[in-house]
Amino acid sequence: MEKRRVDDLIAYLDRLIALNTNDYRTTREIANCLTEIQRELTIGPWDRAEKFEVAAGFSQLIVGPASINVLPRGDR
Repeated sequence: MEKRRVDDLIAYLDRLIALNTNDYRTTREIANCLTEIQRELTIGPWDRAEKFEVAAGFSQLIVGPASINVLPRGDR
């Protein structure tokens, strides 16, 4: 990965967003640019954050990048 390439893509994305804000149709190109940034940074589905609601009286234990165990409090 070249930092310069990612910086250029982010600058390009910023310009596309500005055009989109001014009523130009750039949605498809924005999506393409985001895909290129993901490829350059090798972002996969395992890197995306998830949000979970845990009921009161339980705690979370994060074991690895793909698993979360929910345990009753006191049983840790």
